[in-house]
Amino acid sequence: MYKDRQQKDLDIISFGCRLNIAESQMMQHMAEKAGLDNSIIINSCAVTSEAERQLRQKLRQLRTHHPEKKLILSGCAAQISPEYYHHSKLVDAVIGNDKKLMPETYHHLKNTKNNQLLYLVDDIDKADHVSSYIADNKNSKTRAFVNIQNGCDHDCTFCIIPQGRGKSRSLTITNILKQIEHHCQQGSQEIILCGVDLTSWSDGHNKTLGNVVMEILKNFPQLLRLRLSSLDCIEIDDILLDAFANEMRLLPHIHLSVQSGNDMILKRMKRRHNRQDIVKICQQLRQARPDMIIGADFITGFPTETDIMFSDTVSLVKECDLSLLHVFPFSPRPGTPAAKIPDNKQVPVPTRKARAKILRDTSKEIMIHAMKQQIGSIQPVLFEKNNIGHTPHFFTIRHDDIHEGNIIEMHLTDIIDDDRQPYFIGDICHV
Repeated sequence: MYKDRQQKDLDIISFGCRLNIAESQMMQHMAEKAGLDNSIIINSCAVTSEAERQLRQKLRQLRTHHPEKKLILSGCAAQISPEYYHHSKLVDAVIGNDKKLMPETYHHLKNTKNNQLLYLVDDIDKADHVSSYIADNKNSKTRAFVNIQNGCDHDCTFCIIPQGRGKSRSLTITNILKQIEHHCQQGSQEIILCGVDLTSWSDGHNKTLGNVVMEILKNFPQLLRLRLSSLDCIEIDDILLDAFANEMRLLPHIHLSVQSGNDMILKRMKRRHNRQDIVKICQQLRQARPDMIIGADFITGFPTETDIMFSDTVSLVKECDLSLLHVFPFSPRPGTPAAKIPDNKQVPVPTRKARAKILRDTSKEIMIHAMKQQIGSIQPVLFEKNNIGHTPHFFTIRHDDIHEGNIIEMHLTDIIDDDRQPYFIGDICHV
């Protein structure tokens, strides 16, 4: 969960993905311009049943501790289950994913009385564009999230997101460049390109995500760092691989949507890749950029997954040196085909969780090994809040008395292995 305290009487709380964070910045700007106050906007996630459980828990807490505030629910949970939340008495307004990025929505909210429920949810499948609204990134001079794609045309059996985000659609290159220009003028040191299915970006004329990256880097030589959010391995194009090989400002860290290392489970998930596709793209990425750090999403305990099938996933993580993993024990999501699989095919919950721990522990070992290779090196670190920074490879470093928004050359001296995530410590390189 990401919380952004915006002003005295307006809070925005974002759950879930980087795309939600990018959209929350836009929503904040629209709400402030409309004069909305005395409100809390919750930009929700619904990717798993657990995500919605946490959301409902948060809503109950907010209702208890802030009875005077108008609670506004938006995001995927609001889009997928609008009637439930509308009648739940937990919120005062339910705003769909399309409506939340329209300035007029916040004028409606401003003019709605506290005892009047507001319901603004359209058929998301009719959404046909990506919002080009440009918002100030007031809260940080470090990183800016730019949403260039929304929706998904695929039908993975575990995933509810197409019902929350609609069909795949893309922002034009012209509008993308306008967004980048705005954030560069504001002083953002790093741009992160976001989307539900980022590699499906298209202009309808054979241009790909690789073309977008190259256009950004060509047009903004002052931009020091460009990073990509999660990618579908089957859609990574040759132009993007060339960009990694030749453009050092495109950072050497990539995150893949993998989910499993077993071909049968991948088939039952209706993924479009197999195990060998993952191995191949990891090899290609490291041929393009030998220091590439590759992270990935995985689901453990998908229905019918046996111990042998799971061992295929562990061996894939090791073979491809995958670190910085996002690992989720399978959680049946009502409304998806996987939730309808009979109980006798479901993996027991304790087994799902145990496998997730094994995968996280394996990833941590790989991550520490990769970090050790960098001890003694000098890395440009972008420092953010609370004296925490990130190297180009997205490894964390901590150092006292560093002001947010600075890129500092750091001599990496050691690794601290805490329970959550290992991090570097180091010294500032004085010129």
